[in-house]
Amino acid sequence: MTFRCPSCDSPLQLPEPAETHSALDSLRTVSSVSCPNCGLVSIPHQAAETISFHQAGPDARSNQIAHFTLVRMLGQGGFGEVWLAEDVNLGRHVALKLPRVQGRDTASLMFEAKTAASLRHHNIVSIYEVGNAAEQVFIACEYIEGLTLRDLLSTGKPAVNRAMELLIPIARALQYAHQQGIVHRDIKPANVLINQDGQPYLTDFGIAKRINAGLPQSEGGVVGTARYMSPEQAGGKTRETDHRSDIYSLGVMLFEMLTGDVPFRGNTKAILHQKLYEDPPSPRTLV
Repeated sequence: MTFRCPSCDSPLQLPEPAETHSALDSLRTVSSVSCPNCGLVSIPHQAAETISFHQAGPDARSNQIAHFTLVRMLGQGGFGEVWLAEDVNLGRHVALKLPRVQGRDTASLMFEAKTAASLRHHNIVSIYEVGNAAEQVFIACEYIEGLTLRDLLSTGKPAVNRAMELLIPIARALQYAHQQGIVHRDIKPANVLINQDGQPYLTDFGIAKRINAGLPQSEGGVVGTARYMSPEQAGGKTRETDHRSDIYSLGVMLFEMLTGDVPFRGNTKAILHQKLYEDPPSPRTLV
């Protein structure tokens, strides 16, 4: 059974449930899990709402959200689900994000998604539509068929020239977003899509950060992904987190592309401490 770490969203494995138990029943019997990134992580009481899993059999969700027909699931995690869907009004495929949000978070999420929808750049995944149907927020995005940079890096380091071919368009897309006054705050390989022609696209502007973190935007909340976040983010200095934090995260991503590893390693607590009090190693010490 595959599910996501409740702390860093990394994929983890648990033994298959007994024939008499469902996947969720098995998860409810587990109080903690060992994550290679975070160490021992407690599973929250609301595990069934925040942990994703894959099991055989049809999905219980209705195959219709507003004017979108769900075709197949593309992925799921603590943030919610992403589906390949058909827009029946326009006759095109979209990536339909169905985040898990409640109460006041719904208005904030929709505001951020609509702000991100204003971005128009050939290396940024376009947001077509944001809405709410039967208390389910949906975000219809451009569908990019391919893989993520995370998938690519899992197979090994790309050649230096290839790393530059990927990084330069990403950097230009990020600069464009910053010029529009939008800060991503969760730049990482999983948020870079690569299409079948090898072109990279930035995704999840202003969306993945809020949903994955599940934390308020007030000062003191650590927002982002530990391995890639800036020292300001690691210190909970939310109000000081601006375009420079994105550039820092871009540098961490480049470091990983060139060396095969991130500058700081260990569990989440150790990484946050290193970000605040230690200098990153030179890439030349690894390559």
